[in-house]
Amino acid sequence: MSFEQMKFCYPWREYQARVLSQLEEHFDDDHLHVVAAPGSGKTVLGLEVVRRLAKPCLIFAPTCTIRDQWVERIKELFLPEGADLSWISKSIHQPSLVTVITYQALHAAWTGGRDEDPETYVELDSESQELEVAQFDEKARGGLRSSPFSKSSKL
Repeated sequence: MSFEQMKFCYPWREYQARVLSQLEEHFDDDHLHVVAAPGSGKTVLGLEVVRRLAKPCLIFAPTCTIRDQWVERIKELFLPEGADLSWISKSIHQPSLVTVITYQALHAAWTGGRDEDPETYVELDSESQELEVAQFDEKARGGLRSSPFSKSSKL
């Protein structure tokens, strides 16, 4: 699988197209932050950013439900039916080209805790879906949120 095989199968919403048309400007400092209402298409926008950057990607999700949503959106909206999915992983212990994990999985791996993904194992910012794209020393970071950042919010 290559990122060139990914293609969004619907027209972009006006604000999504505007963000995507200005993507290079947004990444001048290697950061992109999108604040939008729930259901506004932040996950899909994030996946298009991943596709355009075409680098290995680690996506952090607050819950198993949101983690699975990222994978489902790739399958449903960016790939032809029956496409090879071996390049997508939901395991921090078996990363792939695109790896989607929960904060709980990261915490468990970091502390040597349980391998399961219980929804309440560790409490982190449940409104944030964070996206970090990294390849060797190059990094681009972005955040997708459904609520405004406060001065104490960190990505």
